[in-house]
Amino acid sequence: MRALLTLLFLIISIHGTLATSYYSIADGSWSDGSIWSLTSDGPVANQSPSPGDDVHIEGHDIILDTDMTGQQGIELYITQGGSLTSSTTEGILIATNGNLDITNGFINVITVEMKNGAIVDIGSDGTLTTDQYVVNKATITVDGTMNVGTYLDNDGTISGNGTITAAQYEGTGEVFGITPTSDIPDGATVGGWTWEGAASTDWNNATNWYIGSVPTSTSNVTVMSVANHPAVSTAAECNNMTINTGASLDINETHSLTINGDLSNSGTLTINSSSTGTGSLIVNGSSTGSVVIERYLPDGGWHFVSPSTTGVTANDFYWNDNPVSWLTFHTESSNEWTYNTPLTTPMPVGQGWSVWLDNSVLAAATATMTGSIQVSDFEATLESSGTGINEGWNLLGNPFASAIDWDQGGWGSNTTGTVYVWDNDLNGSGDWASWNGSAGDLTNGIIPVSQAFFVKATSAGAFNIPTTARIHDITSFYKETETLNSPYVRLQMDFDDHGNTVFIGFPEHGTEEFDYRGDATKIFSNDLPQIYVMEKEHKLCINALPELNNEVRSVPLYLGQVIDGNYTFSLSQLENLPDVKILLEDKKTQTKHELSEDPVFHFTSAKGDDPDRFLLHFTKSTFNIGETRNGNSELIQIYADNSRIYIKSKGKAIKEEGEAIVFNLLGQKLMHKRIGPGIFTSITLPAEGQALIVKVIKTSANKTSKLLTR
Repeated sequence: MRALLTLLFLIISIHGTLATSYYSIADGSWSDGSIWSLTSDGPVANQSPSPGDDVHIEGHDIILDTDMTGQQGIELYITQGGSLTSSTTEGILIATNGNLDITNGFINVITVEMKNGAIVDIGSDGTLTTDQYVVNKATITVDGTMNVGTYLDNDGTISGNGTITAAQYEGTGEVFGITPTSDIPDGATVGGWTWEGAASTDWNNATNWYIGSVPTSTSNVTVMSVANHPAVSTAAECNNMTINTGASLDINETHSLTINGDLSNSGTLTINSSSTGTGSLIVNGSSTGSVVIERYLPDGGWHFVSPSTTGVTANDFYWNDNPVSWLTFHTESSNEWTYNTPLTTPMPVGQGWSVWLDNSVLAAATATMTGSIQVSDFEATLESSGTGINEGWNLLGNPFASAIDWDQGGWGSNTTGTVYVWDNDLNGSGDWASWNGSAGDLTNGIIPVSQAFFVKATSAGAFNIPTTARIHDITSFYKETETLNSPYVRLQMDFDDHGNTVFIGFPEHGTEEFDYRGDATKIFSNDLPQIYVMEKEHKLCINALPELNNEVRSVPLYLGQVIDGNYTFSLSQLENLPDVKILLEDKKTQTKHELSEDPVFHFTSAKGDDPDRFLLHFTKSTFNIGETRNGNSELIQIYADNSRIYIKSKGKAIKEEGEAIVFNLLGQKLMHKRIGPGIFTSITLPAEGQALIVKVIKTSANKTSKLLTR
């Protein structure tokens, strides 16, 4: 038998027939009549509640200093952030049919005892805290928080979506699906969705959760130390998450976890990385405790990296010379690289680095970073003290535990508007992948976890990377649509196993000057052949020109760092300019080649060739029937089904003849067919199992759509 404590009990039971309602109107002691009113907005009552009364604590802090142990009890409601706290040794007894409702606020007393039949509800914004014990024989709902100082003795039923933490668990009752209560490890936190791991480590298996269902975006999750610790191998989501001491959770490669609320981690949370990819974590609230984030680096070559946690040093990117590695950092003022020697050198979050893995060994490596993660906007500092073409190049890093999207969150305003990421696999021997918001080789502007990137500053000062830029690196349909509507074509030059690219387009905002989020400065890679275009003194890898009307627009195409040999030009993303004829002129051989019809051109080049040997001529195409350039695309719908393309016309377009033109993604024309009037027209697919571009032209409307065929 436990020693009985001498306590002052507040007994809360069913309404008496003469119950009086009391409403708090100020902070103070329970016995002070000046803090109570008999109506929610009435005058001072000058008396305090007695057993049998209804008590509403609405946004005030009340100290319980009065003996309220009468059997009539009290109906108690805590709302609007109100609180009830003990002055010395007071506890609470909630009698049969009594009512305790903490909607928004907290109770902090010595002990709480809840009898069978009591009605207890701790809302999502409510907290019940005791210095000593809680004894429960009732069926209660905890959607908020319960903190028990010594022990929870539960012979009743506790459900809800909240969390409970107790120094010791006793009793035969049920807590959030866990039976008996005494099975819960002492000191653990349990919640509405508590991990059991009864069947496996699969997060998405309902039998692994005590409650019998997989968490959703509103579920509060707790992970206890069990043999089968959870592994996220899907796109998982929850509200709050608590990982207990000794417990573990893995986010597997290419999979993601979104925590919409807070993360409290006293165990081990690991984001795994391998050759297939890296896991991803987004926490929208606060984060306490350390997270382990891995970064897999393929064998050989330079890798641009950045810490994803605090506490990272150069030693985390050193593998005892197995493989041999070198770490360098970039200085903006000189635009030069410096080798780092001390293994104790701190690597701050948000700073970019470059690490080399020895080609002679060809061994991959995985860096392991352990520390706190960034869950709020990150502010970096841009420098702009260099001179000429060297000015403003800042190597930054993704500071978050997920990928970030250059196009989300409105960041990059004090740069040229383009982001650059080194890709060891791009164009054969590695190249810079750029993105200006609508064009480039950095797919949709996604910057991976632990990835460093360059920006070119237009002025020195603060550079904010917002949390709204965070994204799980999973391809989204709407991003594909944005890329499809990008008014740029991609020209690639190939030499041996090396390639290099340039993008040329005619967006609405394009000018003959250097355009923010339009033009992109060329970064030359290695000493291999390069292609670029010029706009005044700027060498560009992306060129945004004024919109193309009826004129012929000629763009000089430059070759740099030429090595004698055979070359190939390949034009792609022609679907972005479906109405434009593109002609390549070779001034050396005095030949012309229509790339819009045949997107591949072979040639030989030598070191002595003029850099501007080639010209690209862009001309608006003409069609056999009248096309309204600003025709209403809403009058035409295009879709594919059962090996056929279906075209649905509306309004005036129903009575009109037209044309349907089908391209593949290389811009090669697969079909050009005249279509008659009518609501529905169908044509046989010229190819299956690939993406096609379908253009429909009628007098009053025209539309271009991308279709994924099966």
